[in-house]
Amino acid sequence: MDEKVIKLKDAAKALVNYIDTENVFDKMADCGCGGWDTYRSDKFDAVVQALKDALRDLGVEAGAVSRSPSGIPAGGSCKIQ
Repeated sequence: MDEKVIKLKDAAKALVNYIDTENVFDKMADCGCGGWDTYRSDKFDAVVQALKDALRDLGVEAGAVSRSPSGIPAGGSCKIQ
């Protein structure tokens, strides 16, 4: 594999792992009384999943999204700030 492709693969894997382990979200909703609900938009989830699929095609497993039964990423509940 070309050195540039390896560098891109490693960076993409690091990004996916960071997004999953640090519970990165792209949306917030005001829950009132100082609480915020953070969540991922469908578009953001689709981009992350497409990156995971592309990495898997290269033989690289990256990231694992923890989801509740409702489909909300773990940690995506109202929190007092």
